[in-house]
Amino acid sequence: MSQITNTAFIDLLISSQKKTIKNYFIFAGFILGLGIIIILSVFLLLNSKINETLKVIIVTGGTFISSISAFPIKEVISRKEKIDILEYTKNLAQDDRIDKFIWEKIKNNLSG
Repeated sequence: MSQITNTAFIDLLISSQKKTIKNYFIFAGFILGLGIIIILSVFLLLNSKINETLKVIIVTGGTFISSISAFPIKEVISRKEKIDILEYTKNLAQDDRIDKFIWEKIKNNLSG
């Protein structure tokens, strides 16, 4: 691979990792927002006494909010570490100090 191809490939891998992290946060924000909207809509739109149906709706909203505890923090940290490795590798590739063996190790690391 040439130097331009190496850095372009690494840039593509970095942008892919960043996009995945962004998607995790967007999804988590959507779920949190949905839960808050459900709970607030019950309290703001209904002035009546809370009955069993409203309790179920409130519990549903609370379930959405509590599902944020399942946010994949470990996965986000792992992807940020991969970004750091890729940026370091990009610097090496620009200095022409990387060879085929190292590329194979990088591919194996990122695919796993």
